[in-house]
Amino acid sequence: MSTSILSSIQNQLNFYGYLIPMVLGNVGNTFVVIIFTRHRTNACSIYLISSAIVNNIYLTFTGCAQIFPFYYGDQTIRAFVLCKIRAYLPSILGLLTKTLIA
Repeated sequence: MSTSILSSIQNQLNFYGYLIPMVLGNVGNTFVVIIFTRHRTNACSIYLISSAIVNNIYLTFTGCAQIFPFYYGDQTIRAFVLCKIRAYLPSILGLLTKTLIA
């Protein structure tokens, strides 16, 4: 196999490898929000709802940050602010999700 074919296969696997868990995770978190907002107002359900919402934001941002460069080029090379946001926001959202559960 030539290098260009292997590179194309790798790009497709990376693209769909990020896309499928992002979609399934967002659907699952949406179901968590729907289920736990029904007649439950105790503290545990509120923590799970807030964690699911933050997790949706986390999955969407990190998924888009990984998929976007495949088709539009990596803009973080040119913009210092985008580079910092791409590194900082997933860390904060990931820690916030874990903190809300614990």
